[in-house]
Amino acid sequence: MNRVCKRVVKEGGYNTLEFFSGAHDHERTVVYINVACRLERGPNGGDWLKFPLRDHQIRLVSNKLVLVPVMHCNVFIVEIESGYRGTATIDEVSGEIMARGAALHSGQGALGRTAWAIVNCPEERLRVSGQATGRRIAAADEKQVFDLGVSGDRTPVLNNALIAAITDAPCACATYEFDPCGPGQVHTCHGEHGEHGGTALWIPKAV
Repeated sequence: MNRVCKRVVKEGGYNTLEFFSGAHDHERTVVYINVACRLERGPNGGDWLKFPLRDHQIRLVSNKLVLVPVMHCNVFIVEIESGYRGTATIDEVSGEIMARGAALHSGQGALGRTAWAIVNCPEERLRVSGQATGRRIAAADEKQVFDLGVSGDRTPVLNNALIAAITDAPCACATYEFDPCGPGQVHTCHGEHGEHGGTALWIPKAV
């Protein structure tokens, strides 16, 4: 699961969420929580909210971000974490970014960072495109494209290079094609040309 838990903080008598960016967290983004929003009680006390939040929306009211309950909209918190001494960016999402920043892993960010964004999306799934570099992140994994589900699942989106690497060898038989049903649907090709590199993302065409 890819849920993000945020602790609720009291500020001026109001419930808020805090997001930090910049050197020594000097940039602070505050989201005010409408009184109609239901909070969750944490195991160690205090109130929390778990994202994604179904049927909620971030609105800009008097130049302040406010979380309100709204039907047919979902709020996602997107995070992409860099490796050691690396960088991270969120380049594109299939929703409306209401706020964004980068939390640094050290005072000046020398040890890496986590890019974050607060996004409104009317759909059940949010497509995210970004990049991450740094130690322990292979060059092939620097470009990150994934879907976030409102239930908290995170599914990587296969690109052409990754498909080629997984399939080992595309099926030369015209009766086979790439499986359109998405990541995680792995099949073995048993065609007239034999198995192609074992498990592959190719299945018989519908006749």
